[in-house]
Amino acid sequence: MSIAIDFSTLDIRIGIYYDGNTILIPKNEYDEFTVFDIQNIDSIMQKIKNVVESCYNLIVQNAVIAIPNNFGNIDRQLIVNAGKKLNIDIRLINNTSAAAIGYNHNKKISKKNTIIIDTTKENNNLNMSIIVIEDDIYEVVSMGKEENIDLILSKLSESSELYMRISKNDINQIIFICNDTTLIPKNYDFINEYFKDVISNKTCEILVQSTELVIFGAIMVSEPNDIILLDITSYSLGIGIMNNKMENIINRFTIFPTSVKDYFTYKFPDGNFAVELRVYEGESKDIYNNKLIGKYIPEHFTPFGSIWYFDMFFNVDRNGILDVKIIHDRNKFESKN
Repeated sequence: MSIAIDFSTLDIRIGIYYDGNTILIPKNEYDEFTVFDIQNIDSIMQKIKNVVESCYNLIVQNAVIAIPNNFGNIDRQLIVNAGKKLNIDIRLINNTSAAAIGYNHNKKISKKNTIIIDTTKENNNLNMSIIVIEDDIYEVVSMGKEENIDLILSKLSESSELYMRISKNDINQIIFICNDTTLIPKNYDFINEYFKDVISNKTCEILVQSTELVIFGAIMVSEPNDIILLDITSYSLGIGIMNNKMENIINRFTIFPTSVKDYFTYKFPDGNFAVELRVYEGESKDIYNNKLIGKYIPEHFTPFGSIWYFDMFFNVDRNGILDVKIIHDRNKFESKN
């Protein structure tokens, strides 16, 4: 049995597709753990499994989990590991992607360029994604997280990185995910002003949807269907190099799953044959402004000479989780003079 879980706000939601129906499990079934805390993910997943299995007398084997756009490698790995401990196969999906699927699935769409803005203000920030939708293919082309709507729109205006291949005149659907109606008027004013040309031409629809749209989208992904989601990395992934700088191996907004092979050289100081590759996520050129997500040691390494060449394999799986392998090339080295 597959279940859907929304961890994208502090208020946890659980849903299933059961006996041909989409069902949101009543919160009174799990009142004692409705607040999400990544540090308690093992306990939360165990309680969710117990609730669903006791209510429906079925075994939970799979789960689609909606998460905030800014969840990085460590947070994603914690959730997947919690599932493994319970023999649950986890599929992670960004909450804005889930919302786009929740609203547009089973509608005949030739092509839509959609902005999804989550105004629930998880951690005092707004999630935003730009998604190109064609039939049942959902291609995420950019995402961001800002304190308010005008900062998001400012970045859309100024950043070619966020725009990718889409201009604001190409946007024809804007979806607000909202659980606070007091935010709607102010956000509408910003949106109406920024997109006034396409709105006045009636080529862009603006929709306000409840946060339940996220869990409905996750439920749809949890069941066999023709949905194809092309998701992207939230952060650049790279290695620490000289002068405490970061060299990108996989850039932000890369579609995953993906695999990249690269290499690096290492010069050994006299008497020191230790090699440790540090991997970071983030957008700064300085490692101290990014997040350390792992330390890796080459496999099957026997030092010889002063300079060695190492092959790096960066693999990002369907959940946006990075796996790194380092193998030294036995055929390439430079001996001491």
